Amino acid sequence: MIEGHSDYRSFLKHYYEYRKELRPGFSFKVWANKLGLKSSSSLIMILKGQRTPSDSLVHKLNDYFDFNTKQRAYFEGIVLLERNQNRPQLYQRIKKDLPRFIKKSKISLDSFKIMSDWEYFAVREMLLLKDFTPNLEYLSKRITGKISAKKIGQILETLESLKLIKNYKQSDVHIETDTDTSSLAIKKYHKQIMDLIKRSLDEDDVKDRDITGTSFCMKKEYIDQVKIKIEKFQDELVQEFEAKEGEGEELYHLETAFIPLTK
Repeated sequence: MIEGHSDYRSFLKHYYEYRKELRPGFSFKVWANKLGLKSSSSLIMILKGQRTPSDSLVHKLNDYFDFNTKQRAYFEGIVLLERNQNRPQLYQRIKKDLPRFIKKSKISLDSFKIMSDWEYFAVREMLLLKDFTPNLEYLSKRITGKISAKKIGQILETLESLKLIKNYKQSDVHIETDTDTSSLAIKKYHKQIMDLIKRSLDEDDVKDRDITGTSFCMKKEYIDQVKIKIEKFQDELVQEFEAKEGEGEELYHLETAFIPLTK
């Protein structure tokens, strides 16, 4: 039930919307009564991002959803993450200790090296587009850059061999690498993305892209906090705007750069 959610608030919002769709009479008041709350105000404030749930409410939600032991620990952990986002060391420790009960496996660094070209990740995401069709010529024309139909076919074969797709559907394998990992494959990937950004500056209409930046002075002790906020922003943006499978019209890439300009 909580699978796929790194933010407890998005999970609660999705659950509320799901129940409301199934039964229009479902409301915050009804939900609050089931949780044994005196009013619905706390639920509403939590979903609006105006407060975090108390320990008591977290326990009530655990019981309400009938989470197993690992799910309870995970739910409590992602609540703690939000409470401690301004305490970098504790935040990272909590995040590291979160139980990995969700059915997914990380792609190995060796596999990442095989598919370190940006096209592999892009083609995998294109499977979710509304107009997706397993026509190699069409996919070649649809993707940015000059990528031949033959190359698209090779990419699909590689994704299939790595169990990242099956029958033109994404698998449960999660593409993720350590943020701070320094490897040639990861560096190669991001360099290619930066080349795409430069191409976009020249070729894409400004209404279809957003490339902005700012420079500012800061203390080095806040670097970890900045990284946490960037990661949180990326997660929230995807959770809010990512289209459901088969509903997306275009494929976009969000690349965030935070670099020193002095040494």
